[in-house]
Amino acid sequence: MSRLAALALAGAALFPAPAFAAKDEVCARCHRAIYDTYESTPMARASGAVNAEQTPTGSGSEFTTAGATFHLGPAAEVQITADNHIAAHQLRYFIGAGVAGRSYLYEVGNYLFQSPVAWYSSIRQWNLSPGYEKSSGVNLTRPVETSCLNCHATGVHLVANTLNRYQQPPFERGGISCERCHGSAEEHLALVTNKTAIVNPAKLDPARRESVCAQCHLTGVVRIAKAGAHPYAPGSVLAESTSVFIWTEGERPLPANSHFEQLARSACWRMSQGRMWCGTCHDPHRAVAPAERAQYYRARCETCHSRSARVCAAPIATRRRIGDNCIACHMVSRPAATVQHAAQTDHTIPRRPATSPDTTVIPDDAQLAPFPGSAATERETGLAYAEQALARNNRRFGMRAIELLTPAYSAHPNDSQIADQLAQLLDKAGRQNQACEIFQHVARNSDAPAAALVNAGICLVNAGRTEDAIALWQQALAKNPGEESARLNLAVALYRSGNSTQARGALEDGLRLDPFFTRARDLLAKMR
Repeated sequence: MSRLAALALAGAALFPAPAFAAKDEVCARCHRAIYDTYESTPMARASGAVNAEQTPTGSGSEFTTAGATFHLGPAAEVQITADNHIAAHQLRYFIGAGVAGRSYLYEVGNYLFQSPVAWYSSIRQWNLSPGYEKSSGVNLTRPVETSCLNCHATGVHLVANTLNRYQQPPFERGGISCERCHGSAEEHLALVTNKTAIVNPAKLDPARRESVCAQCHLTGVVRIAKAGAHPYAPGSVLAESTSVFIWTEGERPLPANSHFEQLARSACWRMSQGRMWCGTCHDPHRAVAPAERAQYYRARCETCHSRSARVCAAPIATRRRIGDNCIACHMVSRPAATVQHAAQTDHTIPRRPATSPDTTVIPDDAQLAPFPGSAATERETGLAYAEQALARNNRRFGMRAIELLTPAYSAHPNDSQIADQLAQLLDKAGRQNQACEIFQHVARNSDAPAAALVNAGICLVNAGRTEDAIALWQQALAKNPGEESARLNLAVALYRSGNSTQARGALEDGLRLDPFFTRARDLLAKMR
């Protein structure tokens, strides 16, 4: 069987947000001062609709890289020229508060895709979006999944059983709403005299308190949603709904939003024995002005390290240069490992700042383990290893995933996530017959990943069932029209079945979506 399907990562559908409405304005009636200061924070501005007048222009509004030229027009339109072809799309939504920068999304028929251009605040220029710098060509069909939107927006409306099709508007509120940390405003309003009807994170026990922040700021190596668990809601424990895995050995560059994992490594955190949490240093309701940062965070440090007990070991020259500024040495800004032209504050709070950049060193005997304080079943652990096996093309991880997922699949054959990942791994291990059996089984599920439908279709074609394969590839494109392997296989099958007009139409649709879809263009030329 030819493995043409795009990689369907185990985490693609994980971490759904609770079904809260955006009632911030209602909260503001009683909490006006907090509401007003919160609106200026990065969390409140983490996403939104693009206002063409506020979109950065000028310096760096045109750049050339990887054989393509990107031009940002005054009306937030991106024009891309490469290989004598031109594409244009309108920037509809932004992701990111603009502190490090912003990524942008564009829309085709209610399907959301990531624009290949992003604005980087540190250099005040446009450049390729994170991840695109590693691409060999222009890709306009990177789907925007809920796993991204849920940590940047509130009230995300994904159309059921699709990957990146959203209702209009795709989310109710740009940024993070009050309810994401404090729970249901509706329950609070119904029982306004009962203070327990709203969540105050500072008054929760450590596990529940920390989960409020960890829901978005604990990335780990991979996150897997627990089957059948309710989405995380403030006041609950994140580990009850999501398993977060880290490496037991080696080091790795931490993603830009890995603050919680870094803090948990710090001596400050460990020695506090549960007293310290994110709110010890951060007031989530207001942004600290740059001129206030040194004094503000020094005062936070001194809640544990009093002036009389604190001894600074920095050289005299350094102390003269930085003044009484704790974070200048102990929480330095370092390049973000996963985002170019961006930096992150080192939340490991080292006694001496690191002098070398993070490196990825994953030993041959490295293993994945749940983040401390959480647990995982065979299912979650197997899916975590499967994601790493497929992403890294690592045979040892693949064999470990097969070992774990085989009994999990036997126990839960209708779990589409288990079935899809196990089938992909069996296929890579040369066990195509077993893989096809599972692919065809999972294809019967309404929530089957598009990649599983593609592979199931290949199995059916090889068995002489071309019409059934065509139906599966059409379903895959309904889930995500950017699924290139589904489109190519569909076109070939239609052409060989004598439906040359439909075959060409499928390819032309793909080229309208992405004019740089070279394989579709080459195949279309052969059909004429």
